[in-house]
Amino acid sequence: MFSSPTLLKPVFRLIDLLHIESTPRDMGLAVVLGMGLGLLPWMSLQGLVLWTAVFVLRSNLLTLVVSAIFFTALGWALTPFLDSIGLFVLTEVDFLRRLWAGLYHWPLFPFTQFSKTVTMGAVLLLIIESPIAYRYSVKLFATRGTLWSTAVARSRFWAEVNASWFGRLYAQHKKTNARSHQKRRDQTRQIRSIASS
Repeated sequence: MFSSPTLLKPVFRLIDLLHIESTPRDMGLAVVLGMGLGLLPWMSLQGLVLWTAVFVLRSNLLTLVVSAIFFTALGWALTPFLDSIGLFVLTEVDFLRRLWAGLYHWPLFPFTQFSKTVTMGAVLLLIIESPIAYRYSVKLFATRGTLWSTAVARSRFWAEVNASWFGRLYAQHKKTNARSHQKRRDQTRQIRSIASS
């Protein structure tokens, strides 16, 4: 069993990262990015844009992962529906058919994988549903977010995790981190007071 805090530091840092306080807008953004990662292929131009957005924009990592897992499962369930929407858009609408044929002569456009009917259907669903998902998830996290985190913190499971050896090591890690942050703040104040005098 791992009992060394040094070996568990990366795990503790990941837990700290998951505990970052996020605003409801950050949580809504995480839901929408997770929806995109769950519905769209990662090895495409859209996937590259989404991964860039994940790394550039501030969003809650835990919410993003849960959203991506949920929408991946939902995407598998909706594959026939997405296929029929994509097939209709790619083959049945005359002016769009000529548009797709013209766009596929552009150098980067084949990397979008729009010729695949499921990908086209998923992109259309994402375009339509993203604003709605963002709006309702922001409302949900604004009204219910603190209630959920309080309920989890008061749950029996969380109490057992805190009482375990892992919970005790994590509590020790948090105290050490708080002391080192306080020490850095004190040093910064001293440097500023010396520089100003």
